[in-house]
Amino acid sequence: RYVMHNSLTWSEELGRYLFVWITFVGLPVALKAGAHVAIDLLLKKTKGRFHIAILTINAVATAILGIVIFYSGIRLVLLGVGQISSAMQLPMQYVYTIIPVSGLLLLFFTVTVYLEERAKALQGDK
Repeated sequence: RYVMHNSLTWSEELGRYLFVWITFVGLPVALKAGAHVAIDLLLKKTKGRFHIAILTINAVATAILGIVIFYSGIRLVLLGVGQISSAMQLPMQYVYTIIPVSGLLLLFFTVTVYLEERAKALQGDK
């Protein structure tokens, strides 16, 4: 900016879009890694059917969130068709595409993590 006496008009927009993408990619990745903030005191104190019931309720709630993110993301992508970003002239549906992808990944990782945790809980009962 100071060397060429001209600032990059697209850099702020690119930073904003990358921040959105990183946030939506981080949601399912953090779930898979077990890095989400959680209150697991109840899970540590329970065993058996009650433990599995809590795991199931958590998985169902998270799966519903994944479905809502996917559905809302599809609607947003369709809304972005024909819109162009102001500085980069990028079609907005490309920016919004990460939202339904994130919802699907969240749903997939929710199922896999639930099945893994359920299997561990069932083995612990034996």
